[in-house]
Amino acid sequence: NDTGCQNHTCLVLTGDRQGQFKSWWLDNLCPTPLKNYLFTGKIDPQGKDILTLIAEYLFINIDDQLKELNKQNENALKNLITTPAVKYRRPYDIYIEEYPHLASFMASVNGNEFLTDPTGSRRFLPFRGAAHRQAHGRKHPHG
Repeated sequence: NDTGCQNHTCLVLTGDRQGQFKSWWLDNLCPTPLKNYLFTGKIDPQGKDILTLIAEYLFINIDDQLKELNKQNENALKNLITTPAVKYRRPYDIYIEEYPHLASFMASVNGNEFLTDPTGSRRFLPFRGAAHRQAHGRKHPHG
């Protein structure tokens, strides 16, 4: 029974520059048969679309966005990572309903200066990445 089981951390690959295949490597953590449950791109931590992603996707790759977050969005993202469920109204539904939090967050960022909370940030688990051109036996198409 995995009820209540949820990842409370965001895996973050850091690097000195662009072109080190960080985002590609993270995307390839998701097995090919489950690619329909992977979202890669920009999110609005205070918008309603992120609630749908949390309830319907397995992986959310917030590509190169962590450094751009203002304090309000940073706090909203932290709450989204740890919330056990989300409430929203699906398109064409009449009522707001509660859905379990399914998604795990991951991110890539250039540089290491994205953790701005002086009290610490247990939700972000940074790893310095090297230029990896292979993930799960798959080679990068341009490397």
